[in-house]
Amino acid sequence: MKRLPPDDQPFPTIIDQGLLYADKTRYIYEMLNDGYRCYFLSRPPRFGKTLLLQTLKELFTGNRARFKGLWIDQSDYDFKAYPTISLTLDLPSDSPETLETAFNAQLQGIAQAEDLDVSGPPSSMSLSSLIQDLSRKRQSQVAVLLDDFDAPVTNHMANPSLVKAHTEFLSYLFGAFKTSYVQSCLGFFMVTGIASYDSTLAGYYVVDLKDISLHPKYAGIGGFTLEEFNALFADRLEATLAELKDKGPKGSGAMVKKAGGLTDVSTVDDLRAKIIKWYGGYRWGGETRVLNPYSTLHFFSHKAFDSYWINSVRPGLLDVLIKAKPKGFLEFALESPPPLDMENMELDKSEPARFLIRSGYLTLDDSLDEEVSAWKDSLLDDAEYFQFPNYEVASNFIKECFTALFSFMSSNELKTIAVELKKALLSRKTAIVQDILTGFIRPLSPYLGTAYETTFIT
Repeated sequence: MKRLPPDDQPFPTIIDQGLLYADKTRYIYEMLNDGYRCYFLSRPPRFGKTLLLQTLKELFTGNRARFKGLWIDQSDYDFKAYPTISLTLDLPSDSPETLETAFNAQLQGIAQAEDLDVSGPPSSMSLSSLIQDLSRKRQSQVAVLLDDFDAPVTNHMANPSLVKAHTEFLSYLFGAFKTSYVQSCLGFFMVTGIASYDSTLAGYYVVDLKDISLHPKYAGIGGFTLEEFNALFADRLEATLAELKDKGPKGSGAMVKKAGGLTDVSTVDDLRAKIIKWYGGYRWGGETRVLNPYSTLHFFSHKAFDSYWINSVRPGLLDVLIKAKPKGFLEFALESPPPLDMENMELDKSEPARFLIRSGYLTLDDSLDEEVSAWKDSLLDDAEYFQFPNYEVASNFIKECFTALFSFMSSNELKTIAVELKKALLSRKTAIVQDILTGFIRPLSPYLGTAYETTFIT
């Protein structure tokens, strides 16, 4: 078995050390031969966006040897070298000045590494001048890779004034790509983030990018598809099951609870199904579904089911979203879901569900259970619906929504419910206890399904 990659290992390290890697080079080949040169990809945090850009950067060095055995090595790709500018906007951004200083320092570092003139002050270095200078020096068009473009916005969603200032900075940054002299130097441009590119910069005149976020052709570009999961983890499933059985009572083959809540797992198929239930279920167009790569890798590392991804994403993202728009979240959590207009994902104007799809807390789904199907007839046949992708997300989302719900209930309402619940518990009237709790969880059942509801109540 190939070793699991530690967190945030760059593409060259993964390949050189022979670590486990899901080959995404076929998607890269499709992009490079799709007739476009400017792309945008939205995926949740820790779903492989950075690794994808690192793979592109390495590909543009022309180092074919590093791609030996990968899909693109067997293709007709020519492995021509291109000068590449690799940037991120996940930078210190507590103020507009801090963000600008950090970004300029990044440009200065790239210019120095390319032996370009950096004699002026850092503030004099702009992205457009760096692109032109590098293109002129190398006598070639330049590839620009920009990761986490929306981090200055999504990291400060509870601070509207800072969001506005950072949005203006982004509009200035992207505006440079509209100039003819930069366009003539630009061979390839890819931007990644969580939020929608168009909606984040709504109202600003920015460069046109082909958004492949919801294109069926690129649905598996981040995370593990089911086919990749079965191929990459077949041996590890067997080994994990054997190890967990060793932890059970001698001779019984059962799993003890300390093994990570695996008491109901006895075969490889059971283990595979439970992993998919916990971490799978994501869909971004087409029929392809993928597993959360971060949580999947951490499950195999720790041999236990836990909320690895939820606990690792940008601090308090869901909490900030709920607090910034509590009424919208309560309406979403307690009412039937509306159809989604996927063209409008604005952070400050749309329903929370739209941003939740981008950030990984919801996923698209075209199947409805009986409880929701009653209002399907009034919708377009091709309308998209949403649901929680898996147990990790559903259980944590419920906790956050209940926290918000309780915080907006009056003290008298809470007191009445608490008294009723206390009486039922003391008198051991389990049916009443379940009715009270079910009253909270039932409105969420269209998204969760009966299995989640039963598990939560239990």
